[in-house]
This record gives sequence, C-alpha cells and structure tokens, in this order.
Amino acid sequence: MYRACAASGALRVSWRAYPAPRTRPCGDESRRCTGPVPGAPAAGRAGEGTGPVPAGRTGRGPPGARGQRRTCGRIRGGRRGGGSGSLAKVQQPGHRSPAPAPLTLVQDLVNTLDVESGQDALATADGLEGFLAAQGLARLRPGPSDLPAVRELREALRAVCLAHTGTDVPPETTAVLDRLLAGAPLVLAIDAAGNASPRPAAGLTGAAALTAEIAAGIATAVADGTWPRLKACLADNCRWVYYDRSPAGRSRWCTMAVCGSRAKMRAYRANRARRGA
Repeated sequence: MYRACAASGALRVSWRAYPAPRTRPCGDESRRCTGPVPGAPAAGRAGEGTGPVPAGRTGRGPPGARGQRRTCGRIRGGRRGGGSGSLAKVQQPGHRSPAPAPLTLVQDLVNTLDVESGQDALATADGLEGFLAAQGLARLRPGPSDLPAVRELREALRAVCLAHTGTDVPPETTAVLDRLLAGAPLVLAIDAAGNASPRPAAGLTGAAALTAEIAAGIATAVADGTWPRLKACLADNCRWVYYDRSPAGRSRWCTMAVCGSRAKMRAYRANRARRGA
C-alpha cells in the first residue's frame, strides 16, 4: 500500500502491494452481500458489469449482427476507442460508473491506452498535453521528455489495478513505482478545520508532478477504502480499468457480458477437453 512517513516536513509515498480481496475461483458475481460499498453513489445498487451490453456496443456493426466480433464497447468522445483526441467523455463498459474523485485521474490515465484496439491517446506530446488539459492539470507543463515516464507510470498502475483482482504485482513493477514515487514527494496540508490531506510538493512539473497528483489521490483512496476496488479487467486482451461497485467487491472483468463470458467459455471448453482426453 502507499505508506507515508514524515521527514523534514514532507511526505514521501512508497509503493507496497495492497492485499487484494478474495475472489471465488469461478469468478461468479451473482452472489450479493448487504454491506456498504465504498464509493457507491446511492444505496440499493445491485452491482454493475453483469448486465447485457446495450445496443450499439456489442460489436463492429449493427447490434446483434451475426459474424461481428463482440467488444467491450468503450467509447471516447462519442466513438469507441477514439484516437489522441477528446478524453473528456468516456463511456464505461457494462453500465459501470466512473471511479470516485480520488481515483478518477488514475482510471483515466491508465485507460488512455485501449489494449484491445492498440489506440493510444498518449502517442505524442500533444496527446499528453490534451489529456492533462482535460483533467484540469495544464499547469503541470509537460514536455516531450515526459512521455516515456508517463507511459511507464500508466502501465505500472495497470499492473497494480490488475493485482486487485487477485494476481500479484511483479517485482519489476514495484521497482518502477518506487523509482517514480521517489521523485514525486508529497506534503501534508492542514486546513482551517484541522483536516489533513496529502498534496504534491511545490516545484514539481511534468511527469513528476503528475505522479505526485496520482500518489495523493491513491493515498486518499487507501484511507477511505476505495483503492482495492479500482481494478483492471482480467482478460489479457482487454485490461480496461474499471471501478467495482458490486457489494461483494468480487468483480474480475470490466463486463460479464463480454470479457467474463469469454473467460467462462474458455474454461468450459478446457474442462470439457480434459474430461474427453
């Protein structure tokens, strides 16, 4: 987890693997519990990601057309997998809502790369500037030299979000995060009411400033219990980052209608092949 220690009035945040919630081997999300869900917008929601993919998001072509490949249907700027342009409007798969405020920046950063289509909104320095402007972070003043570090941060965070489905964070990934976070110190800000919150240290720009903004958001999410619910889809050709609002917190795919059903079908066929061998 992110652990902060005071040193000369500053906070440095270092990465340690956060224990993932237990998941049932079959990935079945049909069971529900009645406990409160961190970050849930309202009571009475029965979880997300298990319903059918809505019309217009089930493939490349007319809804339900035979012979069309089903996709998760992620839509940027009004069209699926838009290029390096608008990231202001992202429709989440499986009727999901975006992550709560402390984690929105993490989710949006990781999802600038659509693994399924290969489209990358951070392919150029202009794309990075556009992304930060859409997040209200144009003041970070990124340059072309910041692109490699930002992409490195993006993929490391994807691996961490994947670990929230029950996998392990690779040692090389924790090493990358330790290195990036070491250059992105935080300070503890105290308001007039005595409330304390982490903030990026003054003087940071570019990739270091973005890393500090993300670290502050994650530290807040760890404190309020929402961090383990930011997950990457378990499908290796997807890896879309989503926020799990299901009561049990056991979701493993961005949508059960596509990625989840594919995984279950593969498992079914593998079991059937083993029984027939």
